[in-house]
Amino acid sequence: MAGKGGNNLTVAARLMAIAVGMFLLFGIAMEFLETSLALFSVLLLYLVYCGYILPEIDRRRAPGLL
Repeated sequence: MAGKGGNNLTVAARLMAIAVGMFLLFGIAMEFLETSLALFSVLLLYLVYCGYILPEIDRRRAPGLL
């Protein structure tokens, strides 16, 4: 039975998905930066909201689910 991290193929697939996602996010950020500073700022605010604020709201609202 695989451990918490999974087998090597699962770990490799997860790392590859993260790398592709980061590449796409970088491309979108650069396009927004070239197009408009306002769009770039909105993207940064959205990423902060999704990365820091939403997980905190979920933890406070339903602590027993995690």
